[in-house]
Amino acid sequence: MAATLKLKRVYHKPAARDGSRILVDRLWPRGLTKQKASVDHWLRDIAPSTALRKWYGHEPDRWPEFCRRYGTELQQQKQVLKELKDLMKVHRSVTFLFSSKEEKLNNAAANQFGSGWGWLVVADGKLDVIPRPNQDSPLMEGKTPILGVDVWEHAYYLKYQNRRPDYLAAWWNTVNWSAVDQRFSQARA
Repeated sequence: MAATLKLKRVYHKPAARDGSRILVDRLWPRGLTKQKASVDHWLRDIAPSTALRKWYGHEPDRWPEFCRRYGTELQQQKQVLKELKDLMKVHRSVTFLFSSKEEKLNNAAANQFGSGWGWLVVADGKLDVIPRPNQDSPLMEGKTPILGVDVWEHAYYLKYQNRRPDYLAAWWNTVNWSAVDQRFSQARA
């Protein structure tokens, strides 16, 4: 019987139905211990190359070409693909774990000095990531916000104290991507 293959962010809670959990990122996920990540195998070389990830830059219009180029890269990784196929023969269920959480927005929020926000905005039909101090809004600059992360201390202090990166890692699990996609489509219309 063929293995069931699933995708899951490594920051989401492990579940028994995950089966064998395989991390498919080149770098270890930020803010996670090996115990919390509950990774059974780490296949670094199956991840897209650094050059390809940088070229893609989370630009939605580049997604089809990114997929084609990544497929070409995978075909060249014969040993890693063999290892993956062997794992899938042994396990009924396999979950690929990835850590992507939109690095630019995360860094904008994490590096915001003092209180403020990290914003994913649409300006001139294109996505951009901007930090803003205090209550400043991208609307004041004619930009359309489609996602915002609150980094005022009241947003995270009770649970995370001064550990803003830990708060941000957990925050990504709450994002309603369907709503963000809808706002993005409306802003580009």
